[in-house]
Formats: sequence, structure tokens, C-alpha cells
Amino acid sequence: MFKKICLGIVVAFGLCNMAFSDEKANIKQLETQIIKLRKSFWQDGVRTISDQEYDQLIEKLAKLSPKNTLLKSGKERRKDPKGQKVEHSQSMRSLRKCYRKAELIKWCNRVARTKGELFTIQPKYDGVAVEFNNEVLSTRGDGQFGVNISKITNILRYFPKKPTDRAVGELLLSDVMFNKLQKINHKYTSSRHAVVGMLSSSDVSFWKKNGLVFDFVCYDYAQKQFNKLQLDQEWIRIEKWIKTIGYLTDGFVVKVADPAYYKSLGSTVKFPKGAMAFKWGCERKWTILEGIQWQQGRNGFTPVGLLAEVNLDGKSVRKVSLHNLAYIRKKKLTLGSSLQIECVGGTVPVVKGFKAMPSGQKIELINCPDCQQPVKLLDGGYQCQNISCPAKVVIEIFTNLKRKKVKGFGKKTILRIVTDLKLKSWDDLQTKTLIEIESVKGIGHAKAKALKKALK
Repeated sequence: MFKKICLGIVVAFGLCNMAFSDEKANIKQLETQIIKLRKSFWQDGVRTISDQEYDQLIEKLAKLSPKNTLLKSGKERRKDPKGQKVEHSQSMRSLRKCYRKAELIKWCNRVARTKGELFTIQPKYDGVAVEFNNEVLSTRGDGQFGVNISKITNILRYFPKKPTDRAVGELLLSDVMFNKLQKINHKYTSSRHAVVGMLSSSDVSFWKKNGLVFDFVCYDYAQKQFNKLQLDQEWIRIEKWIKTIGYLTDGFVVKVADPAYYKSLGSTVKFPKGAMAFKWGCERKWTILEGIQWQQGRNGFTPVGLLAEVNLDGKSVRKVSLHNLAYIRKKKLTLGSSLQIECVGGTVPVVKGFKAMPSGQKIELINCPDCQQPVKLLDGGYQCQNISCPAKVVIEIFTNLKRKKVKGFGKKTILRIVTDLKLKSWDDLQTKTLIEIESVKGIGHAKAKALKKALK
């Protein structure tokens, strides 16, 4: 009997260790995924999943590891240009979020003291949260300490006016300014990406030179009040108002309007109890895969799906990445297959669902679309075997110039150089004279000189 008890204890202890080990591995996997997603967004401006999916990852990590440092460090993961740390005079907490109307109405019912309880509705701006205090502008950071960004005040407008006391709000690039930026530089995928890029740079000369001005918008600048019944009835009008306000938004904030009652509700460690952020989820629609555009990269061809036009959140979508040949094979995709598309963050189209069409045309590549030479299936993907393929030469030159930190030479510019000078390789470019490089259309003397200098 004693042996059986001991054996049971050993087995139970072993199972506990296994469970602990699995949980530790799950936490590590979540940490890696979250760090990668933050870097992708805050440094590269690319959202690879929706905000709702990201929030679900954070909630999962919070359950497994409540004291995890990733939960305390806020969501700002910008490159810090040696900014001075600033302690906020009051904690800048984030807001609890919901994605369904029913969930928000339920929260209103729970918080409201009477049927006529008033709630203040404000846009949920999709920018960077900041504090203005004694002429110092700082980011939210971890809520207690932020980064001093007062260097940008010479390219800043204040709404409704410059504060004379402490004020909190959002740092934004208006829709008008973002459209102006797009005509100058296509690098930025959204206005928030532009804000992050500006804050991460060492100076603001680019923005000032091009007349690009950012806005500090106080949270109480644009707001309306409704009771809970009116909120339900006016829902469509509220959404229309928020989406046409002139700034990038991803929802709206609902707060208890009575300041005294709001204060009495208190807060959790992270969120005030008297406010809720409603975020609208990304729209998803089905469309048909009509064709494939093969884009050549360093490691072979990447398939881009050509779609029957679909409108998502007011944006016309005709293309979507299909990742690689292995993805196509795994999903058994053919031309004519149905794909469910979502624009993550309102910008990047991704496939969220699929319905294969077995009778459709098989997706394959026979000849290189750039040089028309036969391709081979190597390492699970198509690769062009022509070492002098113009696209391969462009990639080789682009990679080398990027490594040398030479700016101003995008792939389109390099393609003109390759085509006009009939280049076969990077080494071939190094043999060209300054006069030959200047002969390429669109390459001036200064640009040709900079390129020639990089080739030494």
C-alpha cells in the first residue's frame, strides 16, 4: 500500500512538472510572438494581425503570467532617440476594450445609476498618447514615465488651443497631412506609422521642410453626450461621425459624464472603471482568386494573389500575399478558389479564410516573368536559373546598396539603371563610369556621384 502511495506521489509530481514545463513553453512562445508583433508595428509600421487578435494574445499572457514585464511596459516599442525620461504628474492608464456593441451596452447598463445616466462619447484616435505639462510634451510610455518629445513643438498644432495647464491627448497626423505625405514619400503605411517614424528620427527637418505639421488633439476636443438609450439608437450616426472626423480612428471611447461619479468608480491597476473603449473589428469579405503575380526575391518567387475587386472599410483591394508555394499547396488553392480577405489595421490585406476549388486551374510557374527563361522547383519554391536575369540583378544591387547604407535608390530606380546600362551583375555596375551612370534617365549628377562613391 505504501509503495502504491509513493508511486502515486511520484506520478503526480511528474505530471505537475510536465504541466509546468508546458506552461513555461507557452509563456515563452507568447512573449516571442508579442515582441515580434510590437517591433513589426512600432518600428516598421506593419500590422500583421488585427488589434483584436493582438489584444487576445495579451489577455492570454496575462492569465498565464500576470506579473510579466511585457504587460507592464506598455505597447510603445519605438526606437528611442536618446529621449529624456519624464515622470507624469498623473498616471496615464490605458482603457479596457470591447469589440461588440452588445458588450458595450451591457457595460453601460451595469455602470449607469439611472436610465438617464449620461455618457460622454469621444473618438478613439489611432495615434500616440501624449501628455503636455509645463511646456514639456512626453509620450505615455509605461503610464508613469514617458519620453520627452518637446523637440517636435515647432511642427505641432494644438487643438482646440495650446494648453495653459496639464493636458492629455493624442499626437496625430490629419488625413489631409497624410495625403500630402503620400505624394512625397510612400514609405509610411498609415498616419500612425508616420507619427511613430517621426518620433523615432533624430530630427524633424524632413517634416518641417515639406510643410508637414502634426496635431496634439486633447481628448475632450471632440465629444458628444448621450444616455444609454440614445447611444443604442444613435449608433450608426456615432460611427459615421467618428469615421469622418478627419483623423485615423479605430473606434470610440465611452465615459461616465458626471466627473464626481467617474472619480468615485475608481480604477484597477491598469484601467479606469468609468470608461470603456469600443473598437470596431476589421471587415471581412469573400472574393475570387483570379490570377497569380509572381514577385522575384532573394530566395525565389513569392506568389501574390490577383483578386476580383473587393471593397473593405472603404478601400479597394485587388491583391493579397499568398506567402509561398508551400502555402498554396497546403491550402490546395487553384485559380477560382474563394478567399476571405481582411485589411489588418485598415491597411494590409491578409487571407483569413479559403474555399478551395478542386476543378480550378492549377497554380504553377513555368517561365520567369522577368527574363522568360525556364524556372526550377528548388527548396520548395520556384527559382530562376538565369544569373543575368534583370530582376535578380536589381535585387543584388539593391541589397548591396542597402548594406552600404546608400539612400535614394529604390528598386524602380535601380531597374532603370540595370536596363539602360544593360547590367548583368553588381560587379558589372562597378565598372561603369560616372558619365555612363549620369546617362540613365532620372539620374542627376549628385545622385550619380553618390552611387559611384558607394561602388569604390
